[in-house]
Amino acid sequence: MLYGSRNRWEISRQPTNSVTSCALHSLSQLRPANCWSRSVTQASDTPGEITIQDRPVGPGLGEKLRIGREQKSLSIERVSEALHLDETIIRALEQESFEALGAPVYIRGHLKAYAQLLGLSPAAIASEYQDLCDPEPVVVQALRQPKAVSVSVSPGLWAGGALVILLGLLLGLYVLFAGKDFSDTVSVKSGVDAQVADEPAPIGSVTDNAVQDAGEVSVSTMQRIIALPETVTGPLPPMDTTEVDDVDIGAPPVELPMPMPIAALRLVLHFNQESWVEISDANQRLLFGLQREGYRREISGEPPFNLLIGNARGVDLTINDEPFEVPASRVNGKVARFTITGEDFE
Repeated sequence: MLYGSRNRWEISRQPTNSVTSCALHSLSQLRPANCWSRSVTQASDTPGEITIQDRPVGPGLGEKLRIGREQKSLSIERVSEALHLDETIIRALEQESFEALGAPVYIRGHLKAYAQLLGLSPAAIASEYQDLCDPEPVVVQALRQPKAVSVSVSPGLWAGGALVILLGLLLGLYVLFAGKDFSDTVSVKSGVDAQVADEPAPIGSVTDNAVQDAGEVSVSTMQRIIALPETVTGPLPPMDTTEVDDVDIGAPPVELPMPMPIAALRLVLHFNQESWVEISDANQRLLFGLQREGYRREISGEPPFNLLIGNARGVDLTINDEPFEVPASRVNGKVARFTITGEDFE
């Protein structure tokens, strides 16, 4: 149940922490720039009831410009003529529709010029716009602690693992001892063969049997001699001493052609009428501000150039001493926005 006046509301509900909302600036018009901050407290006399009190907050950026214009009795058309800006730009500034006005550097220039015309502080208006452009802080949630996971192993799995380990140990022992026995057998056999070969042949009577034994020994000895690797005792083959021609390392390196630098352009602007101008090249902003009637501005820079001219009909532009006509498709009312790449002026 809700009852009370405009500045005090009583609701028969459970109390909450805080509520913030916008209230009606008037009964017939809702202005988003004028908001009401509602603080919620629990009534001490009746449990379960809360009180909502509205506190007005100051006007927003666009509302300040509108109020300042109305206090000086200026219409949107008059402001548009004074600043040499289109009426849609003036309305967008007062409605804070900044997304339709292009880059922030242009918006800050429009706001400063508008504030200076109304007698407001350009720095304060620009600072308030910067506060609107700043991103909201990012809320980082705390990481949750990982939960411990318990793993249960069945007795059968334990028994299987132990059996596999035991079999591995037995296999390793078998390979170790079997290899050792094989090495001992080879060593003993080699020693016996060497001993038999080193023993001298017995001297006996000259008989046919002795001659036959001597013949067998001679054949065995010949087989061993044949089995020995052949040793080369002759002269070594001559080495290849072919002379290598000298290589000329003093030849000059091949020079690659350097890329041609981008030629700078020279822009000259003659202001037949008062106009707002913003010009920047590929590196920096070159010209910014309100130019009076009769002014002549000459600037040079590296293309591409981005130009904004508030009163396109009242400005004559030449590029490298050649007259340049602003494309009609880039003119909206009096305001012209266009880019000069420099390809047509090489």
